[in-house]
Amino acid sequence: MPEETNLPKALPKKNQLPINLSADLCLVMGKHPDISDAITSLWGSTELYSYLENITRDKKDDDNEDISPSIADAIIRIQTENEKFIASQRSRLKGTIDNRKHYRHPIHWRIALIHKKNDKNETFHGVTHNLSVSGASILVDRNIFVKAEVVILLAIPPLHVGQRETILEIQSTMAYTVLDSEESRFRIGLHFLHFKGEGKRILHDILSKRTLPRIGTAEFFVV
Repeated sequence: MPEETNLPKALPKKNQLPINLSADLCLVMGKHPDISDAITSLWGSTELYSYLENITRDKKDDDNEDISPSIADAIIRIQTENEKFIASQRSRLKGTIDNRKHYRHPIHWRIALIHKKNDKNETFHGVTHNLSVSGASILVDRNIFVKAEVVILLAIPPLHVGQRETILEIQSTMAYTVLDSEESRFRIGLHFLHFKGEGKRILHDILSKRTLPRIGTAEFFVV
């Protein structure tokens, strides 16, 4: 296998593919488990298409590992569904950015995302990518998206050495999940619904003391 087709080590494996691709993935897995691992690892990224193009060509060039027509068809269907998924995520992301009312501060604070699954809490840890009083984008290692409300625990670092972090609890909904190729992690867009206690006031006070960049400079962004 050529070096350029190696999987990025930072990407998690076993990402969630649409249920309608289960049969195709099982077909590929039966003959080429290395390819099925690549598909589950790179699902949702633009890298998947080029990976499959390269690996298909390489195996066709090898007389001992020719890909059968049925597996080739399955790979084409997986490529098509991956492109549709990326397009839908980009559309959702654009709508979210267009509707923003607050400046997103480029802050990297620890967070935990919690959601209920089968009456049990699942917790995913990460960091904020940018943050405002109305929402945030966060970076996590897992490709996750749920329609139900989630709880965000935001850890605000102390101002002085020896003090403890301030933990804010925020009811939120997910707006999108996309692969951030620069970070090699998944970026989740969040819309804040409700803060526990005085959380919103605390966050507003902290963010209001930060200097905003001048509009029109290269440092000002809303992504």
